[in-house]
Amino acid sequence: MKAAFPSTALLVFARSSQAEAQHKNLLSGSLANRKLLKSLRQHTLNIASNSGLITFQYSEQDQKGQSFGERISNSIQEVFDKGYRHIIVIGSDCPDLVVEDIHLATDQLNESGLVIGPDHRGGTFLLGLTQDGFDRQAFSKLAWQSKDLVSSLTEYASSRGYDTSYLSPKYDVNDLADLVKLSQKSTLLNALLEEVFSLFKTWDLVRFSLVFQAYYHLQCRRGPPAISDI
Repeated sequence: MKAAFPSTALLVFARSSQAEAQHKNLLSGSLANRKLLKSLRQHTLNIASNSGLITFQYSEQDQKGQSFGERISNSIQEVFDKGYRHIIVIGSDCPDLVVEDIHLATDQLNESGLVIGPDHRGGTFLLGLTQDGFDRQAFSKLAWQSKDLVSSLTEYASSRGYDTSYLSPKYDVNDLADLVKLSQKSTLLNALLEEVFSLFKTWDLVRFSLVFQAYYHLQCRRGPPAISDI
């Protein structure tokens, strides 16, 4: 099938669901946790498949480097070396990612040197990059996995004379608190949770539901999610 955007590649930069389960505990019970992470990853791959972009998957087996910054920078450089002018980078932890996000970022790369899809923590759920504006060494040293990532990305683009475009912010899911907050907003995430819970016997379903509901009410007493403050 001919790619709809031949000069743009999509990079899915994410650990396998098995490796992700060793780092994230979203649900009580290892089987439920693995199932949810697998469903989140499959959602991402479905979005990628429907995007019309040539897609490259870089799991932990494909990534090279000691730090996160080195691994993502090296992966991006490898895709650029294949001849693409633009790259869209996504992970597998944003349940509300849609194909339209990828298409909008693709369009914006025709005008901007960097596209940022910000998450609720100050990180990103999507990045769009141009080959001309990419510096592997400098990119690897940004404030990865911190609340300052968006600001450091913006400074990175500005220092190279490039404009930055922004998508609307979204939640990604890194822990139980994120899962609870997003479940109040996301139809897709609730569908994934129902799918996960349907795999278990009645007592397991009750136990997981009680844990989840208790945490939900605790978060409600603390106030609403802060994503609107971004």
